[in-house]
Amino acid sequence: MAKKLLLYFILFTGLVVSSAFIFEEGKMDLLLYALKRQTESLPQEKVHLQLDRVHYVQGDEIWLKAYIVNAERNEPTALSKVLYVDLIDQDKIIKERLTLPIKEGKANGSFTIPDVLPSGTYRIRAYTTYMRNFDDAFFFEKAILIGNAGQAQQVDGQVVEAADLQFFPEGGALVNEVESVVGFKAIGIDGLGKEASGYIVDNTQNKVAEFETE
Repeated sequence: MAKKLLLYFILFTGLVVSSAFIFEEGKMDLLLYALKRQTESLPQEKVHLQLDRVHYVQGDEIWLKAYIVNAERNEPTALSKVLYVDLIDQDKIIKERLTLPIKEGKANGSFTIPDVLPSGTYRIRAYTTYMRNFDDAFFFEKAILIGNAGQAQQVDGQVVEAADLQFFPEGGALVNEVESVVGFKAIGIDGLGKEASGYIVDNTQNKVAEFETE
């Protein structure tokens, strides 16, 4: 009798667990279906922007190329026809704005950095009007440095001329954890090449590479 009761208990427990699993699996399928329907009815876009560099001085031209795609399929968007690109200062004030036409999911353009713009760290932000209906997680944002082309710096009692450093990764881009060759050039405020040397540190201030003009 005891063995029969134990067997019935095991069977009953198994049925309860199976039912619970089927219920949870069914609930998950329902959630996935609802998410798919929402994605289909409210597709989202995302933007990726390529800049010619990340260090500029006053008066420089910022050249950019944008790719606007469907966030789910990574295909060129068919929703938006206009891309907005903002240059934002540290006080979150928009200093410059571009309005660019989107053709087949692409846009390109440039804007000139005003000569009176203070030096410092700025943000480039790119988005479409449609994207503003959702969370800004798909907005493109990138920090750039803008320096004063005519400003000299005092270092160890010697006046050092400001220079524009430009870096050129082999293949056009750096890939994390892949060793790459990077060329560079240093341009003075007179537009001529300058001798320069330095080193690159990681986010923990450890030196990872050195460079020097030939």
